[in-house]
Amino acid sequence: MIATQSYVSAEMLRLCVYGLLCTILLAGGATSDEANIQTRPLNKGESFGLSVVTILHKLNHCILKPPHSDEITFNPRDTSQSTDKYVISEGNMLSACGVTVLNVDKNDEGVWVITYDHDGDDAAETETVRIVLHADEPVEEVEEEDEEEDEEDDNIHWLSKINHYTREGLEIDISLDNTVSDEECYIQPPGGSLVKSESFQMEHVTVQKKSNYVSCRITIGPMTGSLLGEWRLCGKPTGKDEMRCQQADIVWNNNASPGAHWEQTTQPRFSHPVHFGGSVNPGVAGRIDVLSCHVITPEGEDLVITNDVKYPHITSIASSAGLCSIKFSDIDRSTLGDWTIYGKFRGWVGGMNEIRLPLTFFLYNEDDPYAQAYNVTVLPEERHLVILGTALNVDVLGSGNVDNCWYQTPAGQTYDLKDHLPPNELALKSLTSATGCRAAFDPITEDVVGEWRIIGKFSNGNQFSERQLTFHVIKEDPANPIIDETRDIEYLPEIIFDTKFGSTNTITIPTASFVENESCHLVTPSGRQYAFIPGYNIPNVEFIEGNGIACGVLINVASLDQLGEWTLISRAARLSAPIERRRPFSIRIEETLSLGNAIEITEGNDLYLSLPNPTPMHDTCKLHGPNNEEVTELEVDTFNSDSCGYIVRKVNSTHTGTWAIVYGNQVTYRATVVVNVIESINITLDNLVWDIGSSVDITVGPEDAVYCKVRDNRYQIVSEGFGPCRIVVDRATTYHTGQWSVSVGITGTVVLQYITFNVDVGGHGEGPVVATSVSRNGESVILTCSVPAGYEISACKFRDPGYNTMVASHGVSQGGYTGTIRGYEMDAESQYCSLRVMTLSYQQEGTWRCAVNTSQGVSHGFLHVTSASVAGHGDDFYPPEPVLRSTDVFAYEGDAVTMSCTIDAPIRYCYFRASNGTVYNVGPSILSPHYEYVGSGFGAGDCGIRFNSLLKSDEGVWSCHVGLQNHIYAEEQRSRFALHFDELIWTQQMWIGDTVTVQMTIVGAIELDYCRFVRIDGLGFTTDNVPAGFRVDTERMLDGQCVLHVERPGMLDLHPWVVAARLPGRSDELSRTTSPDLLVPPTLGMHMASAILLWLFTAILCLLVILAAVSLIPKKNRKWTYARAAHIRDSFRRRPPPTQNSLADQPNQIITDLPPKV
Repeated sequence: MIATQSYVSAEMLRLCVYGLLCTILLAGGATSDEANIQTRPLNKGESFGLSVVTILHKLNHCILKPPHSDEITFNPRDTSQSTDKYVISEGNMLSACGVTVLNVDKNDEGVWVITYDHDGDDAAETETVRIVLHADEPVEEVEEEDEEEDEEDDNIHWLSKINHYTREGLEIDISLDNTVSDEECYIQPPGGSLVKSESFQMEHVTVQKKSNYVSCRITIGPMTGSLLGEWRLCGKPTGKDEMRCQQADIVWNNNASPGAHWEQTTQPRFSHPVHFGGSVNPGVAGRIDVLSCHVITPEGEDLVITNDVKYPHITSIASSAGLCSIKFSDIDRSTLGDWTIYGKFRGWVGGMNEIRLPLTFFLYNEDDPYAQAYNVTVLPEERHLVILGTALNVDVLGSGNVDNCWYQTPAGQTYDLKDHLPPNELALKSLTSATGCRAAFDPITEDVVGEWRIIGKFSNGNQFSERQLTFHVIKEDPANPIIDETRDIEYLPEIIFDTKFGSTNTITIPTASFVENESCHLVTPSGRQYAFIPGYNIPNVEFIEGNGIACGVLINVASLDQLGEWTLISRAARLSAPIERRRPFSIRIEETLSLGNAIEITEGNDLYLSLPNPTPMHDTCKLHGPNNEEVTELEVDTFNSDSCGYIVRKVNSTHTGTWAIVYGNQVTYRATVVVNVIESINITLDNLVWDIGSSVDITVGPEDAVYCKVRDNRYQIVSEGFGPCRIVVDRATTYHTGQWSVSVGITGTVVLQYITFNVDVGGHGEGPVVATSVSRNGESVILTCSVPAGYEISACKFRDPGYNTMVASHGVSQGGYTGTIRGYEMDAESQYCSLRVMTLSYQQEGTWRCAVNTSQGVSHGFLHVTSASVAGHGDDFYPPEPVLRSTDVFAYEGDAVTMSCTIDAPIRYCYFRASNGTVYNVGPSILSPHYEYVGSGFGAGDCGIRFNSLLKSDEGVWSCHVGLQNHIYAEEQRSRFALHFDELIWTQQMWIGDTVTVQMTIVGAIELDYCRFVRIDGLGFTTDNVPAGFRVDTERMLDGQCVLHVERPGMLDLHPWVVAARLPGRSDELSRTTSPDLLVPPTLGMHMASAILLWLFTAILCLLVILAAVSLIPKKNRKWTYARAAHIRDSFRRRPPPTQNSLADQPNQIITDLPPKV
């Protein structure tokens, strides 16, 4: 007999196993707590199975711990390690460690544990069970009138006890297998006696007839409480004293609710092809603990399958955790038909579930019932969208060996690998790299299009499988794509790409749980749909694959045809249900433009927006406001309609933000501008008060003004330009008193605002009177300057007799000085600042000056420091008379010239007297267009003047004159000094060897921007474009010199040159001309002197010869000669002079216009 192992049974049980795994994980695993140990009551001689879930770990070996002996270690699924006591199971997907303990006896009572060892760090799973043996129960005697008919217990064979968990209304079958040909049946109800079946009568109990599978069988039910308890069904062979008995304990599954249903699952019917003599091994999987395994025959008999029953064709395979496996063997005609196997299971967390599997056994080949049966699997139909000319392979895969491959063409022709080989262009072959059959088409032609069917037969040991596939070959037509209306369409979120030409954009549909992708498609903006199949060709589109990607494309934006709406499609199956996932996406090119700088506009004004230039697409223009929404109520600027002009009237704060003008067809252009609406403000200016003689540098009006023009009291423009309003006055005088005005333009406005304010110039620029004192403290000398308490001191400084300045920083000591300032106490009589000189030296004796900066200006004081004054001899100390000091002035002609003199006392007036006797009166309040006062003020003893420009003629001895403020009757102080002018620029032209050098030097210049040279004939060039024959020393330009070398000078090069130069940062040039004399070569001068002397000598010699010759001529000849010479002289005198025209008419004449006389 050839045993047939069902290949599909494992596939059929896969989902049940997965469900079992979820149950295990939710239950949280077994526990070894004594209260939770499962108890299994068994009869002596029975067997039980133990297994543990191992799917979560990588095993090393399995461990079985019996209650009264050492633990046993064995390899997972290694049945070769089985013994007479322990049978190692092959395991299943969940458990690789399983064992069946046979022939239970008294020594096996106790707690059994099965676990395993693994590589991980977490704890291994365990299963624990307590085995308890039933006490030996004596068989109740069959009370006959005759005691001779009593049977001994030793003549009874007890089958494995069956526990039936039931509920109200169900029926329970108790049966004995039909292994005894002639047997009498006995029935013992709970609490009753053993009675022959022929005479047994009880309500809700039906005695069934003998059949091909059972010898004795009773049906109990519909179930009520009176039927619960232990039942016994016994069979006694005719003519024998022995008897076999089946115990069945019927209990409620739920004592609290006897009618409560338990979880019941009925799997799809499994139709299994069989052949006579073969076998099938189906099964059902449930929870961990198997309560009972059942088979319902085609006649409706419910058989409980245990290890010690032997129903025809039906045996139980040693079960592992959560599995009822039944073997149907030696199949014949009686086993054909509809069967059902089911199992009752209970998990660790309690609760029972029932798994049922309907079966149908039919002959694989009715014509030859003994022909090998193949388990037929009909695969889901496939559709292959193809492009003609490409290749296509369709495979049907199996396991083991390929017995045969068969296919049917769209025309109905059939071919296989054994008897009917197909033509070469329609190849049918078995795969070498895997077990399977392949239909290969290369290339695909029109004849291939249609419906095909391919069948592969495979054998793997005792497993025989046949896999059938129907597939359709469909030619792709992008204009008329296939619409699969059976699929549920799911729309994924849309993606919008705002991109540019040349960019690459990636679009994907991700993978999803329980979703198996089948094909990918792409719908272009033109509406054509393309499948991603071999041979597809979409320009600039690339199909991508990768982890987590069901369908994906890369699109390189290269033309306008790729702009628009696309759709990426993934056709797939979710739990075998056909679906279609769609990802719509749009590719847009949006060019971002700018409308210019940000617009600042004052609230209430009108906002004008337009493109910088007209556009032919002005009909597509739209205006988007700050919220990026289209403005529907708007006013078109008719003057700029071709430039998408719009007007927004009377703007307010809600209009602040980014505005955009959007236009375009396929390519969208977005021109943006930031608009900031400013709150309208009324600008006012405070009146100003200046001290006479003070310098003014202030800013008035808004700090963020865009433009400002300031006019003084005489309506003269003081300053004008972009930015805030700035007033700069070197010296304030009474001429500045009056009404001033500003015309200011602020951000967000167009019209200037006109504002007036008053300026009042008063006083004489004098601050508070400074009181001074000098005191000694040990070796140090303290210099103090104080002002009345109403003036707050912010800073002060001291100047020693050597004109060195020290700042009195409060609390700071440095370089032998310590400063102190008390300038803010409100209750003090005066405020002061002091400077402590740690050790007074000889050089520090003399008159010191202090400057005190107060809230009313700067005031000065003078301190006379000598050894005597600081030693306390004040009665004998008289301050020296102040001396006016000045220094000589050196300047360049044309530059500004500053002259100054100073005295250690306040002055009353000041003036300067020039060398020619001109007097210049100066003072802080005196203004002149040619000069101005410089210095710290009359109170500081400073008298200074700055001339805008002086000439060489002003050179000479000047004098400075001052009158003292505190000694009005004293003589006027005077100091004489000299004014010298130096030449700023000098030039020279000279011979250096055979080279002419032209040089210009600018005194005090650090670096020149360029030098320019001009020859007498007009040839001009700079240091950047020097012609051939000339050379410039560019290195000497760093020192302010322009040096030109003429290597082969001609006559023109010897004439004077004009040299010009420009200093960096200036726009004008400085220029000079070299000496006006013609430069004579030194060798040429010597030759010319010799030539002149020789010429004079020759001329004199010739004259003497002529005189000698004349004296030797006769007298007559001399007269003729005189007459002839007189005649020639007279002829010239009588001829009239020629006119200019007559000369011009004569040929070969050259007329030259002489230059005019100068």
